[in-house]
Amino acid sequence: NTIYAYEEKIYKLYNRLTGLEVMPQIAADISELLRSGIECDLICEALKNASRINIERRRLWAYAHKVLLRCEKQGIKTLDEFLSQKPCGSRDAGLDASETQRIVDETNKLCEMLESLGVSV
Repeated sequence: NTIYAYEEKIYKLYNRLTGLEVMPQIAADISELLRSGIECDLICEALKNASRINIERRRLWAYAHKVLLRCEKQGIKTLDEFLSQKPCGSRDAGLDASETQRIVDETNKLCEMLESLGVSV
């Protein structure tokens, strides 16, 4: 099945960018995005963008996932659609600096809360 091939491509990229194995929840998120019509290349680009802006490796997926959910909400499902929407010169996934910082801060808070509860993130 093509979805499985796409999942493997994304898992390999995630592992290369983070040095971490894909956790079951991340695998479920990826599968859900692909089945909803989000293109494999768009998911890969979101991961690469998160890595480029130095999102901490354990939080890379949380950031990329938020960007992808935002794309899905806006009807953006392919890399070409994403690139046509991306502001010129933007270094992240089409978010302005304040939106990027808000997402990073929110992700950090959630991870800290989970870690305080003894959940590994």
